[in-house]
Amino acid sequence: MFSPTFKLRKNECKEALGNPNTPAMVLYAIVMAAYADQMYGEEMWDAITLWYALREDFNLEPPDDVQNKINAVRTAVETDLFYLDPEAFAACTLGMVEGSVDDLIEGTLQDLSSAAILDAIFTVSTIRGEEHPDYSPSVLALITRELREEAESPDPNNPETISSYLAGERAQIKTWLERLGVPEDAIAEI
Repeated sequence: MFSPTFKLRKNECKEALGNPNTPAMVLYAIVMAAYADQMYGEEMWDAITLWYALREDFNLEPPDDVQNKINAVRTAVETDLFYLDPEAFAACTLGMVEGSVDDLIEGTLQDLSSAAILDAIFTVSTIRGEEHPDYSPSVLALITRELREEAESPDPNNPETISSYLAGERAQIKTWLERLGVPEDAIAEI
């Protein structure tokens, strides 16, 4: 599991934690750099304790989108639900990429895009490494169905390809991590 052991720049962390467009991987890197012992120690912090610590240490209340992204990536990294349950996979994906859990609260989930699915898989696999179960047949079926549907009827209003979208996301993650003070060797692994 990804666990940074370096000190990040506080002002840039505050900026990232206050920005609803910050990628989930960047937010997770901040949380782990600041609170790794509390996140995976004997008494693992829950979300409320984490929000309190962020408010105290960074003097800000992270927006709902940021909180949702952190909760989604934590769920995907700390449990196996992302790999085993289609609803959890969809909720984690939308939470990490969109920062939204409104549909989950209402009992419905919006359609997943191929880009969102691949972005979430990239984020979770980068953080977890090879320590994860195989995807369940039902999650694989969801991924396959969504990727196939989008490939068969591409959105004419969105000419961006999935590969260019993912390259842009990866570049954004690297730029944020450089600004935060993450060592170059750790960024090179992304």
